[in-house]
Amino acid sequence: MFVSTNLLLAAMITAGVFAQSFDSILSGNSNLSSFYTLLQKYSFTLPTLPDGATVLAPNNDAFDNLSVAKYVNALKIGYVDTIYNLFVYHVIQGTHLTTQMPLGVPTFLQSMLTSGGYTNVLGGQNVEYVEESGNVAVFVSALGARSAIVQSDLAFTSSSGGGVVQVIDKILIPPFNLTYTLQAFNLTSFEGATYAAQSIDDFFYTPNVTMFVPANSAFQALGPAISLMNSTKLATVLDYHLIDGAVLYSTYLTDGAKLTTKQGLNVTITHSNNNVYINSAKLITSDILIMNGVLHVIDNVLNFQSSGAQPNTALATQSAVFTGASTVADVPFTSAIPCVVSCPATAATNTASSSASTSGPNLKPSTGSIKNGLSAGAKSGIAVGVILFTVLLVLGALFFLRCKRKVNKATDQKSALEFPTPSNTHELITASNIQELGEKEKSPIASTEVGLGPRRSESEEPVPVWYPLANEGQQPGAQPFEVNAGSRIAALSSAPEYVSSHELNAAEKTRATNTAPSPTLGLHGPTELPGSFKQKKISSESSSVAQDIGQGSGQSSVPAATVQVNKDEEEANLTILRERIERIREDKERLEKTQELRELEEETKAQILVAQRKNMGL
Repeated sequence: MFVSTNLLLAAMITAGVFAQSFDSILSGNSNLSSFYTLLQKYSFTLPTLPDGATVLAPNNDAFDNLSVAKYVNALKIGYVDTIYNLFVYHVIQGTHLTTQMPLGVPTFLQSMLTSGGYTNVLGGQNVEYVEESGNVAVFVSALGARSAIVQSDLAFTSSSGGGVVQVIDKILIPPFNLTYTLQAFNLTSFEGATYAAQSIDDFFYTPNVTMFVPANSAFQALGPAISLMNSTKLATVLDYHLIDGAVLYSTYLTDGAKLTTKQGLNVTITHSNNNVYINSAKLITSDILIMNGVLHVIDNVLNFQSSGAQPNTALATQSAVFTGASTVADVPFTSAIPCVVSCPATAATNTASSSASTSGPNLKPSTGSIKNGLSAGAKSGIAVGVILFTVLLVLGALFFLRCKRKVNKATDQKSALEFPTPSNTHELITASNIQELGEKEKSPIASTEVGLGPRRSESEEPVPVWYPLANEGQQPGAQPFEVNAGSRIAALSSAPEYVSSHELNAAEKTRATNTAPSPTLGLHGPTELPGSFKQKKISSESSSVAQDIGQGSGQSSVPAATVQVNKDEEEANLTILRERIERIREDKERLEKTQELRELEEETKAQILVAQRKNMGL
C-alpha cells in the first residue's frame, strides 16, 4: 500500500511517465485553478513527508458545489485557520496510486489533519477510500459524503519528497463531532441516553474510540425495560457499547474477534451470510467517521448481562436481549437532549434528521449541566436568575445610597432653615426670603417683643393673608417694604407701589382670591414671588389704627401711610404661608422622586439588557 517515493518515481520514469513539479501540475490544469489560487493566496505548502504525499485536489466544480456553510463562509471571508485545516485534510500521508489500491475493500488513509479543534484521533484524521461498482473510486469523509476521482495518479516531484495528485469532484469535509453526527443519522435515542446516564463526556471527548450505536428502533423495542433504568445502570449498559483506545473500522471486525468494552466485558464479532454481528446485534451501517473515532450502527441494544448472546441468522432483525422488553411508539430518551437553537416545546425525534443542516456546527455538549444532572435549559435558567439577582442587588444598593443622600440633603436644609429669630432687626420682605419668613415662625416669639398679647393657637380660624400679585398698573422698580422682624408683617409701605387703603376694587378682590396651582409647574403656588404685593383683604377696623409700631422698641418709626396689622392677622398670614411652603416642598420632593424613579427605570432596563446579552452567550 505504501510505496517508496523514489521507487515510485523511478518506476514512473521507466514507464515513460514524466513527473512534473507540484506547482506545474496545478498551474497547468485549468480545472484546478480555484484550488491553485487558494494555495497561492494563503501560501500553503506541502509538508515534507518521508513517503511522499497524496494530494486530493478538488476541481473547480467542487468549489462551486460546496454547501457546508462553515467552509463556504470561511472561504468567502478568509478564515485562514479553517481554510488551512480544510486543506491539510486533503493531504494524505504516503503516496497512493489507484492502481495499487485493494479492490472492493475499504481502505482508511491517514491525513495531515491533526488540529485538536477538528480531530481527536491519534496521528491524524482518516479518509476512507473504496472502489465502488463500475470501477468508480471514491474518497469518503464526514457524514458519508463521497468524492469521486475524476483524474488520477498525477505524479509530481518536489523538495518535500514528491507524491501524486488525485483530482476529485467534491471537497472533503472533516468529520463532525459525535452529537452532530448522531442527529444527522437520526440516532437521537442513543444521544439522549448518554445525557440521561450523565456519560456524554466519555463518548464525546475520549480520543480514539469505536462505538456500536443502536438505532432508534432498537430502543423503542425495549421500551420501559431501558427507559426506566436509573442513571447508573443505564451508564453501564452504554459503556458496553464503547471501545476506547482503538479506532476499529469495519476491516478490523473479523469473524470471531473479541473486543473489550469500556464496561469491562467483551463483545464477540460473528460473520454469517455476508452479515456482521456484534453479539446478537446485526451491523446495519459501518464506518461513520467522527472527530474522535468511528461509529457503527446496529439493530439491537447490547446487554452486558447477556454477553454470550448469539445471533439468529434466520431473522432479519434480532430479538431484544432485555427482560421486560415492550415495544413503544415514542423514541426513548430524546427529551434528555439539551436544546441548542430554535428549541420547540418538545424535541420531535422524527424531525431530527431533517433539522440537521449541512452547516455542521462544532457544538460541544454542556458538560457542566450533564455532571450536575441538569439540562442545558435548566442551566440557562439558573444563570439568568443569578444574573438578574445580581442586577437587582446592585440597583437596590444604588437606590439605598440615593435615599441616604436625599435624607442627608433634607437634614442639611432643615438645619440651615432653623436659625434663631433676631429680636431687634429689620428685614426686607422679598421673593427670596419669603420661605425663610415662614420657617422663622416655627420658633416661638415672646409677646413682649411686639406687645400684642399671647399667641393664637393653630386651630383658631385664620384671617386673610398677603399674597403676591402681578405688578400690573404699578410703578416700575417697586421696592420691598421694611418691617419689624419681631412682628413679621406689621404694616404696609406708604410707597405708591403698594395699596394703603382697606378698600380693594372688584378686579383686585377677584385676583387676590385666586390661589390656584401654577399651571406651568403643577405646584400649589409660585416658587418665586414678584417684588410687589397687594392686600387680599384688610378688615375695615385696620384702616383706622395705623400707627408707629416701632416706638418703644428702639426702632425708627414706620411711614405714616402704614396700618397696624393685628396679631390675629399676623398669625393667620404666617400659618397660610407655612402651609404653602410645605405644599411647595412636597411637590418638589414628588418631582425629585419621579425623576429618580425614571433614572432607576433606565438603569434597570440597561442592566436587564446586559444580562440578556450575557445569557445568550451561555
